Amino acid sequence: KMMLTFDEKAERAGEAFGTIRAGIDVLMKQDHFGTILRLVLEVGNQMNSGTRHGGATGFLMSNLTLLQNIKATDGSTLLDYIIRLIILKSPETALFTTELQIIREISKKNLTAQCCLTSLQEIDDDLAKVKSLATQMNETDPLRPVLTAFYEKKASIAARLKSFKLPEKIAALAASYGESPAEFDESEFYKSIADFLRGFDEHHVRVRQRLKEEEIEVVDASVDEGKVET
Repeated sequence: KMMLTFDEKAERAGEAFGTIRAGIDVLMKQDHFGTILRLVLEVGNQMNSGTRHGGATGFLMSNLTLLQNIKATDGSTLLDYIIRLIILKSPETALFTTELQIIREISKKNLTAQCCLTSLQEIDDDLAKVKSLATQMNETDPLRPVLTAFYEKKASIAARLKSFKLPEKIAALAASYGESPAEFDESEFYKSIADFLRGFDEHHVRVRQRLKEEEIEVVDASVDEGKVET
């Protein structure tokens, strides 16, 4: 039974490891998302200029969702203002929602590096049982070489997953976003970004419509860079 379920465990673990690693790689590159974060920080510092909150060098990722709650007298939000700046000055930056699509998947599936490492430990435990069973068998037992071959083949899968070095990658991710690796809440981190992506998409449509009503030309970089909407 163990041999029948091992491949299923390894496949699920491999997919999870691959997804988490890809998500970390995208976040480490930052690309357009980095531009968004710098803009949010800049706008926040402008608003808080002269107060004890001014001159900040960073902010918690969970604070991104608060941009939708800070409203002006006309009902528009701080997020609307930021999106307006992006559309008019750097429309290609809005592509970050596409670049971070994998983070939505990670958050939806509630994947974390710790979950992956737990799965890997289960695989290691299964392999240890197979190896122990094989070594306890008589050398003439026809099942012994079958188990030995199974162990040797599957151990390479576990070794490949370990080569991803997820603990080190997560620590580097946390540090790059100003978080303490020891206190880093990976699940909440992904959720905050996924929630921000969802809110950004919704407000982006709203702001574009408002600009269209104001008869302001807009470059639609998400469809065809250089195309102008009027």
